[in-house]
Amino acid sequence: METWIRHHMERGTLPERFRGMSELEIYDALGCSVRYAASAGIERYELRDDMVRIEERYPDHTVVRVRTPLGEVRTVYRDIWEDGRLINRRIVEFPVKTVDDLKVVTDLVDRQRFRAERAVGHRAEPTVFLSSSGFTELIKTWCGLPGTYCFTTILRRSRPTSRPATAGTIVR
Repeated sequence: METWIRHHMERGTLPERFRGMSELEIYDALGCSVRYAASAGIERYELRDDMVRIEERYPDHTVVRVRTPLGEVRTVYRDIWEDGRLINRRIVEFPVKTVDDLKVVTDLVDRQRFRAERAVGHRAEPTVFLSSSGFTELIKTWCGLPGTYCFTTILRRSRPTSRPATAGTIVR
């Protein structure tokens, strides 16, 4: 509900019966309870004492560079704007291209923290859930599908293979 309410409040397109109401008043009018999840109520932040983030904006894309003591990674996003508002953003150049990049990204993930952004009085508290597994995040955010496939293939090939024990094998 919070996504629908905010979308229409920002655009001035709420149905007539909800215009002029606060978010909580809309929930009350609908007989709904407040739930805050990944889209609202949770603030993600990073431990940044020795990290630098630089964002360069261009008309149709954004470049984000993040530097830590372990190195620097660069992500390029394709931006779609409508009436001066960013309505869509997708990654066109993933930050992880080498094993060293993967070390930087691991450092960035380790720096992530989450906290409740706001409480809704006595009515609700934000909740959080894991939106993806680490492997899924590797695909969606850090390497892309081809990059993840390459890294998992390299890792699989670089590990010594162990042979399963067979009948008559003495395991010590």
